[in-house]
Amino acid sequence: MLRISDEATVRWEVAIINKPDPNRTDGQIGYGVDAGTGCFMDLDAAQTLEHLFPNEDKFNKFCDQVIAQMKNNSFGKCLLTAGWANI
Repeated sequence: MLRISDEATVRWEVAIINKPDPNRTDGQIGYGVDAGTGCFMDLDAAQTLEHLFPNEDKFNKFCDQVIAQMKNNSFGKCLLTAGWANI
C-alpha cells in the first residue's frame, strides 16, 4: 500500500503520462502497466533514474534485474502473482 496521508481522500484522478494521446481510438487514457506492475516516485527519483539509463540497453538490463528480484520475492500460487523488488 502506498499511503500518502492519513487524511481522508479529497479527490481521485486517472494517472496519465504527460498528456492523453489524442490519436488513441480505444478510449484508454490511463497509466497502463504490463502484468499489473507499476511504480510511483517523485520527480527527484525520476530524474535520477533518467540519468542512470542514458540508453535503452542499460534500461533493459535494469528491467531484467527488477524481474529477477520479483521472481526471488514472489509469493502466491503462481510465480509472480504477487511480488516485490527493492532496487
